[in-house]
Amino acid sequence: MVAACRTPPLPDGVTSAQVAQGKVLYERNCAACHGLKGEGQDWHTPIPEGLLPAPPHNNDGHTWHHPDQQLLEIISEGGKAEGSTETGSRQWRLR
Repeated sequence: MVAACRTPPLPDGVTSAQVAQGKVLYERNCAACHGLKGEGQDWHTPIPEGLLPAPPHNNDGHTWHHPDQQLLEIISEGGKAEGSTETGSRQWRLR
């Protein structure tokens, strides 16, 4: 039971400070659509404009089916790479 509650180790080269910064950036720029816990919206049903809402960040969404480079472009452009009219103001940075 205790093992199930442990935080997984950080990938090589990633610091706790970077994770904390990423949390702040996610809460500020992503959580409004993707949810504080990454639960997302009903991304299978298009909104009236024809776009798909924000997917969850788990195996139910399609996020993990995209190559890393495409995910970086989507994050950097604030979804514009996927047809959104929103534009991003921050680029995802781990280094």
